[in-house]
Amino acid sequence: MRMANMHMAWCRRNGLRCEPAAFEPRASDQFARLILDIQGPGAEFFLSCERGIHRQRRQSAAPPLVRVADVAQHSDGHGVDVRGRALVRDLFALIAQLQSSVALPHTGQNATFVAKSRATLAALVGDLQTAWSGLRINSPQITRSYGEPGSLVVDPRSGASASLRAVRHGRLEAFHQAFTRSAKMLKDKS
Repeated sequence: MRMANMHMAWCRRNGLRCEPAAFEPRASDQFARLILDIQGPGAEFFLSCERGIHRQRRQSAAPPLVRVADVAQHSDGHGVDVRGRALVRDLFALIAQLQSSVALPHTGQNATFVAKSRATLAALVGDLQTAWSGLRINSPQITRSYGEPGSLVVDPRSGASASLRAVRHGRLEAFHQAFTRSAKMLKDKS
């Protein structure tokens, strides 16, 4: 929830359209996966900065991890099986009465997503099937650690940091600027 709210706040601040499009329900008020539809100038760069593992530090138990990935819209959803289901709501007030599944070939499991729009859900599942069909299990890079000492959020890739409060309100500019500088330095070296 916090990650989704953070990304939606950043998008609002930067004039990008961002709305929940589908989710994989877990319990009555939770989801295992949430799909945000982000569109507008700079969306691709924004997602490239956010891609990877976001880790919440806690003093007890294993830290929760959130994986951020981007999937480009290409599919028209033709041939995707979308079925009706009982009404489901998520914490973003997304009401869903349709479901469709996508295979996770590396685990042999399926992820079942729900949405309110048949066209959106079919296109999403079509895009995910394409993206996940060649997916390999690897250890993605830690993009950001939240709750570091001093209530900081740290990007270990660039060394950038910001206050947890600012980041929760979508103030991610320091991370994106540092990411751009480090990517430019790598490009200049090669």
